[in-house]
Amino acid sequence: MAIDDIEDSPPGERLSALLEALPDAFFFKDGAGRWQIINEPAKRLFHLEEIPWEGKTDMELAELHPNFRAIHLACVADDEKAWQARQLVVVEEKMGRGDVQYTTIFQPYTSLRSVSQPSG
Repeated sequence: MAIDDIEDSPPGERLSALLEALPDAFFFKDGAGRWQIINEPAKRLFHLEEIPWEGKTDMELAELHPNFRAIHLACVADDEKAWQARQLVVVEEKMGRGDVQYTTIFQPYTSLRSVSQPSG
């Protein structure tokens, strides 16, 4: 998407273009832990290309994707730690292809509450 196109686009399309331009995996969950928005690097990281992830919780994804069950269960625990702490929580998890650093953000005034990116 060119700069001129972005300026004329609705905000949702701008956000989508921004997330897809990022080299790191990012995902947003609502207050109930349901996955709402992810970019292509996140799909590749969690091998979600062929899995219906949208609106699913990590518990549901763990059932749909048994090879990633442990990491999805860890995400549930990490998200809950941030929610309870009511502040930024940074956690590192081990995945088959390397370490992943999760930055879980508590946002009391929005329903979006989690962002993730691989450690570099």
